[in-house]
Amino acid sequence: DVIPRMSAATIANVVLDVMEYDWVDMGRRDVQQALEEISSSSGVITKVMSMVDDILERYIRPSILKSTKQRMTPILFPPGNCIHFYRDGRGISGSRAPCDFFGEIDVTRTMLDDHTIDSGYRRIFLDLMREVMEDPHFRFEEHSKDQKR
Repeated sequence: DVIPRMSAATIANVVLDVMEYDWVDMGRRDVQQALEEISSSSGVITKVMSMVDDILERYIRPSILKSTKQRMTPILFPPGNCIHFYRDGRGISGSRAPCDFFGEIDVTRTMLDDHTIDSGYRRIFLDLMREVMEDPHFRFEEHSKDQKR
């Protein structure tokens, strides 16, 4: 739901965040845990970890970009025709919205549930179709069978 709406600025910021992330310590921890699982000799673990530390410090850490605070301002501009679904206190409503209406994301306690397919979008579209078809018992499954005939 979010990825298709990411602006070029947001994608650039994500790339910078990934390139600046220092994962060396976690990588070292993962190698050590793997070695402990497959080896019972602490001498082997010490020797291999020494080689891993040397490789990580010599080749990996220098290639991690220095952290900066410079980021582009994200632009949230969904393409096409937009229908904004929202909770109105009694249920879920929807209305057409201009694409530039989505300048920010409102974080609510129901946001994740609202954006899942079964409990969010499917329920919203089912309610909408029941209203449009003037059939309180409308189901997508039955309608798709009728279309195939």
